Amino acid sequence: MPSFRDLGLAEDILAALDELGYTEPTPVQEQSIPELLAGRDVIGQAQTGTGKTAAFGLPLLQYLDPEDQETQALVLTPTRELCIQVTQARRAYAEHLDVEVMAVFGGQAVRTQQSRLRQGAHLPVRSPNVAVLGDHPAADRATRGPLHVRPGDDPGDSAAAHG
Repeated sequence: MPSFRDLGLAEDILAALDELGYTEPTPVQEQSIPELLAGRDVIGQAQTGTGKTAAFGLPLLQYLDPEDQETQALVLTPTRELCIQVTQARRAYAEHLDVEVMAVFGGQAVRTQQSRLRQGAHLPVRSPNVAVLGDHPAADRATRGPLHVRPGDDPGDSAAAHG
């Protein structure tokens, strides 16, 4: 079985994975990560707890350019709870990267979220029915960048990346 290093991930991401105790990729990670890093479209389906968040999140983080303060990708989640979970995971994976991952969901002060987005969120993670984005570039980023991820929250859903 290959290691995360064999999949082509950057050293900063590998360091975070090591600190998190990730020792070897799961099948969905092993199959998805190299394809996504190569810029290919991937649709992955796996049961809860099999590593889909890392499978799609690690290549996405590697794609981000810390020098560019603009929003570069947008992750859509079906629920507030999954939004928080995915944001926490992305932040842990990005521990050694100079990128801003931000959760955007209902129930928080709209002005505060808008302000944080304007200050530069490389990767907003948002739940449905959130009007916070307004005219922020993240509002239409889901149709412009090379990599977009929609995590599914149950075994019947699929997580998809579109290039």
